[in-house]
Amino acid sequence: MYEYINTRCKYVRNIVAGMVNQPGSSRVFAFVVDVFYTCMINVANQFIIPTYYTYNSAYIVFNLYSETLCVDQNQDVIELRLKR
Repeated sequence: MYEYINTRCKYVRNIVAGMVNQPGSSRVFAFVVDVFYTCMINVANQFIIPTYYTYNSAYIVFNLYSETLCVDQNQDVIELRLKR
């Protein structure tokens, strides 16, 4: 997956370069990247564009853990509660 994402960085770089160099085009104010797209940070840095991170990987981990509980341990995830 990382190899696929890394190969797409050059395309994003070309699109951003076109937007930055073309007068009257939309302005790029920031990059918002997930932890899987960290290669885009280098693209943003080349154009001095701030980068902000989002962490959706926690959601993925929770879904995988829920599936493990359901399938492997035969537990009902609806009954899960926060322990304080």
